[in-house]
Amino acid sequence: MPFRVPRPVVCHFRTVAGVLRWADAAAQALTAGTAQAGMKARALLAPGERGFEEAEVPPVGPGPACWVGLRTPKGRVQVELRGERADDGSVLWTASRGPGAEVLHRLDPLTRLPGRLPSLPELFAHRNTPMPRLAVVYLDLDRFREINARFGPSGGDAVLLEVVHRLQLGLPEDAALARVGGDEFAAVLPGAGRPECQDLLDYCVGRLCEDFQVYGQPLTVGASVGVALREQEGPSVEVLLRQARQAAFGAKRAGGGQVNFFDAQEHAHEQQAALLRQRIAEGLEAGEFFLVFQPKVDMRRGTIVGVEALSRWRHPERGELQPADFVPSIEDHELAEQLNEWALGAAIEAARNWAAQGRRLSVSVNVSAGLLMRPDLVPRLWSLLECFPERHPGALVLEILETSAIRDMGLAAAFIESCRHLGVAVVMDDFGTGYSSLAYLRRLPVSGLKLDQSFVRNVLTDAQDRAILQGVISLAAALNLEVTAEGVETREHGEALLALGCHLAQGFGIARPMPAEQVLTWIDAYEAYPLWPASAADAAGGPAPGPSLP
Repeated sequence: MPFRVPRPVVCHFRTVAGVLRWADAAAQALTAGTAQAGMKARALLAPGERGFEEAEVPPVGPGPACWVGLRTPKGRVQVELRGERADDGSVLWTASRGPGAEVLHRLDPLTRLPGRLPSLPELFAHRNTPMPRLAVVYLDLDRFREINARFGPSGGDAVLLEVVHRLQLGLPEDAALARVGGDEFAAVLPGAGRPECQDLLDYCVGRLCEDFQVYGQPLTVGASVGVALREQEGPSVEVLLRQARQAAFGAKRAGGGQVNFFDAQEHAHEQQAALLRQRIAEGLEAGEFFLVFQPKVDMRRGTIVGVEALSRWRHPERGELQPADFVPSIEDHELAEQLNEWALGAAIEAARNWAAQGRRLSVSVNVSAGLLMRPDLVPRLWSLLECFPERHPGALVLEILETSAIRDMGLAAAFIESCRHLGVAVVMDDFGTGYSSLAYLRRLPVSGLKLDQSFVRNVLTDAQDRAILQGVISLAAALNLEVTAEGVETREHGEALLALGCHLAQGFGIARPMPAEQVLTWIDAYEAYPLWPASAADAAGGPAPGPSLP
C-alpha cells in the first residue's frame, strides 16, 4: 500500500470590505456552489456563527485561526478559518477541514502546499509496516531574485506555481512536498535510497532547467538540491531537513543546478572551517594579526628595493600561524577582504614609520580577487594612503595572483589605472602558474611580474625551466615590465638569474621574513656586505628605484 500523508481539505476565499470577491474551486465544492462573487461573506456562515472579520486580520502576517461553521445545502460544515491581508488590501481566507487540519495549521495560499514537512510520528502513523528508510530533500531555486526583479512579484508567483507543477509531476505519488521558504521547497520521499533519489532528482532538476514562460518571455530557473538519507534508525525529519539544507548550500556553492547528498564528514569539516572563520574575525578584532617583511634586493647593485608584507596570526593557543594555516578557510569569503584591508593599512603604517627614520621603501601587499573587484576599493585605498601624505611614488605596491578569479577584466584594468594615479604600482604575482598569463599581460596594465618560485628553484638543474625563465624575462623587457624572481635560495641561483637578465630577487637565500623593527638593521648589514659584490661593482651608480609606474 503506498504511503500517503493525510492532507486536509483546503479552500480559499478573498474578501474586500466584507464582500466576497473570489472563491477557488475547492471552496465552490465545499459550499456546493453557494459561494458567489459579490455576496456578503457572512452569508456563507451557518446561523449563529461569527467569521470573516477583516478588522481582526493584522496588517502583516496571518491573523488568528478560529473554528467556524459554514452553511451548505446539506447543513453545517466545520472548518478552521484564518485570514491574511494581501498587498492590495484584500484579505485571503484559508479554510481547512479533515485529517491533518489541526496539525498543518496554515497552507501556503499561492501553492496550496503545507508550510512544513510531516514529522516521523505523522509519517509512521499511516503505515501498517515499518518504514525501512526515507530521504528528505531541500530544493533552493537558482536565480529567483533575478526573476522577481525582472518580472515583479506576479511573475515570480507564476514561476513558483509552474515549479510546483513540475515537481508534483516528477515526484512519486507518496512523496510529501512543502514550501518552506520564498523560493525553497522540501520533500519527504518514503522508502527512497541514494540510487532512487539520484535518478529521481536528476530528472526533477532537469525539468526545472527547461525554459519557463513568463509574459511570453522564456527564462531559465534551475535549482540546487540537497538530500539527507535516513535508514531504519536515524534522526528526526527536522534534523534531516537541516542536513539537506546544508547539502543544498554546497550544491549552490558548486554552481547550482545539481544534486548534493549530505556527507557527515564533509559537514564536520565545514563546521570546523566556520569555527575557524569566526575565530579569525575575533582575532582581527583583538589585534592578534601582524605583518612580517621579506626584503627584495637588486642583485646587480647590491641594494634593497623594497619588502613584501606577509600576514601572521599570533594565535593564543596555537602560537604563530602562517598564511597557509588560515587563508584557505577564508577564500571566497568576506573575511579575506577584511584581512586584505587590514594588511594594507598595516603595510602603509610600516612604510610611513620607515620613511620617518630616513628610509623610503616600497612595501608590497598581496590582494585577493574579491577585494580587487570591489567598486569601493579605490576610495578606501585613498583613505588609507591619506595617513601617509608625504609618501613617495611606489611606496605601496599591490601584488595580484594571475590565477585569481578575476571575473571582470575591464573592472580590474580600470582599478589598476586608478592605482597608477594614486602612485600605487600593481604587479602580477606567481607569473607562469596559471593558464592565462599572456591574456593577463595583454589586458591588465601592470607594472611588473614576479616569477613563480617553482621555475626559479630549478633554474640550475632544469634546462626547460631555464628556457621558460629566459623567455619570460625577454618578454618582460620588451614590454618594459620589471621582473622579480621569487624563491632565490642560494648565491648560485642569483648568479644564474643575473646571467638571464633578471636582477631583482627575494627568497630565503637572501633573507627570511622579519618583524618591522628588524628591517632597517638588516638593510644596513646587507648593503655593507651584499651577496653578489662583483655584480654590485658593475652598477652604473645610484640605488635602484622601486617598482616603476608606467
